[in-house]
Order: sequence, then C-alpha cells, then structure tokens
Amino acid sequence: MHRDSLLSERLGTALASVLTDRELIEAVVGEMHEGFERAVDYWMAQIRSVLLDPYLTTLGRMDAIKEIVNQYAAKRSGEGHGYAA
Repeated sequence: MHRDSLLSERLGTALASVLTDRELIEAVVGEMHEGFERAVDYWMAQIRSVLLDPYLTTLGRMDAIKEIVNQYAAKRSGEGHGYAA
C-alpha cells in the first residue's frame, strides 16, 4: 500500500474511534441525566403530595416531609437493600 493511503486509513480509524468514544460518552451522560431527572421528579412528587394534602395540619405536613427526608436518607445509605449507594 502507498504511504499516504496507510496514513489516511489510520487517521480515518482514529477519527472514527474518537467519534465512537464521543457518542458513547454522550449516551452515558444522557442516561445519567435522565436518571437524575427521574429521581428528582420522584422525590418532588412525594413532597408536593404532602404539601397539597388538605387533611394535614401544618405540623402534620412538617412531620410527613421529615419522613420523606428520612426515607431518602435510608435509600441513599442503602438501608434495607443490603448495599451502600
């Protein structure tokens, strides 16, 4: 093979590899972002439901939100799952 075509082939492989690596990174980042969004949405929905519950008093709302925070902390530390997050 001609030297220029070998160089061209190597550069093409390197560029394809860089594009593939970039696409992989972007896919992983996208999945992580989606996971964070779902987690935040879940916990915010829990808090929103407590705040909008017409049957709870102010103290009842505070206690319910404290319980949600405690549940979050327990899940974050891995309690009840057998592993640490």
